[in-house]
Amino acid sequence: MDLKEQRYVCALSETGSLAVAARQLGISSSALSLYISNLEASMGVKLFERVGKQFVTTYIGELYIKAAKEMLKIKSDFDFALSDVVENYRGRIHLGMQRFRSPYLSPQLIYSFSQMHPTISVVLTEAITSEGVTALLDNKMDIYFGNYLDQRNSGLNYQTIAKDMMVLVTSRPHPIQQVAQPTTWGPYPWVNIQHLKNERILIQNRQTTTNALTYRLFEENHFKPDPQNVVPVGSVATTLQMVGYGYGVFFCPASFAKIVPIKRPTAIYSVGNSPLMVEFGAMTKKGRELPQYADEMVDLVRGLTRDVMNPVHAG
Repeated sequence: MDLKEQRYVCALSETGSLAVAARQLGISSSALSLYISNLEASMGVKLFERVGKQFVTTYIGELYIKAAKEMLKIKSDFDFALSDVVENYRGRIHLGMQRFRSPYLSPQLIYSFSQMHPTISVVLTEAITSEGVTALLDNKMDIYFGNYLDQRNSGLNYQTIAKDMMVLVTSRPHPIQQVAQPTTWGPYPWVNIQHLKNERILIQNRQTTTNALTYRLFEENHFKPDPQNVVPVGSVATTLQMVGYGYGVFFCPASFAKIVPIKRPTAIYSVGNSPLMVEFGAMTKKGRELPQYADEMVDLVRGLTRDVMNPVHAG
């Protein structure tokens, strides 16, 4: 921001002298006089009365000066903040985190990041993936971490951090374990999804990636549960606790069942004719340049998810 017009008028108002104001501004008296005259002509009002060699502000001039000083104050504050950013690397990043994963990732992520960049503030927003995508496209978020499906938004960049497998979670013991078989393509015992026809199936009632993946799993394996057996539920954490108490079964990414401290024992099974994977990663808006420390945040998340996102054999 230059604000030359405001600087010239304020300087002349404060000194009342064309020669003194011009000297302060580093220009000639004739150049300043011409500038003021052209400005007044363009505005159609007089900002100054000429009394001999003195310039006295008019009523309109006083109103102009008041507004100009406010603008110059804003410029000064901005210049100071800009200098602080450039010299001390101060800044802010708007971080979005998948709502379910946030309690397990965000605290340590923000703590570790703040140790690396103490002058960078982090503004956290917890959201499901569809909300995160909208926020990124609206420039209300710099980076979002969450699950995403094959249908990616053309306006975003995707950086995959880990892959998670959709699994079946049941209480333990559960009759389904009697028909479980070993499988070569996953770490968990495999069950035929058709054995679940008479089971109460808990499904998230929001448009989450888990919801979409569950119905894709059904479609790919030609499984049509009895609508009376499908129970809409809320949060993943609450649903997994319900599973532990034996109130139905639940399909979700394997890491979900591993990170929630479930009060009662549960079992994890592979399902489907082939593994159904969901990708977890960082999303950013195309064409938007982010500072280097955004990449460092991606590396931190990669480290935090390394263990939990690598499937292990069910106990």
